[in-house]
Amino acid sequence: MYNLRGGVSEWSKETVLKTVVPARVPQVRILSPPPGAGQYVASSTCHSAIVLSHLVLNNLERSYLDWAQNRYKRSRTKLIRDSLKHTIDNDDEFAKYLNHR
Repeated sequence: MYNLRGGVSEWSKETVLKTVVPARVPQVRILSPPPGAGQYVASSTCHSAIVLSHLVLNNLERSYLDWAQNRYKRSRTKLIRDSLKHTIDNDDEFAKYLNHR
C-alpha cells in the first residue's frame, strides 16, 4: 500500500458487489509523510482502536524510541503502549474517574 517515496497510495476503489458486507469501522486515510520526516510505520484500523497516524515527538523522545526499539527489540507502538499502560495503571485519579462514569 505504500509507494516508493514513503507515502500512501490512493484509496482503493469501492466494491461493486452488492453481496459484500459493509465494514463496521470507518475507513481512515493515512496521509503521506511530510518532506524530511523520519520513518513511519504503517497504521491500520480495528474494532477497538483509534489510529493516530502522526505523533509529534521532541528530539529526546524520538531518540529514546529509536534507542529502545533497538535495545529491547520491540516496536515503537509497543513501547508507547507499554508506557501508557504503566501510566494508566498508576494514575489514581484516572481510576476514580473510571469508577464514577
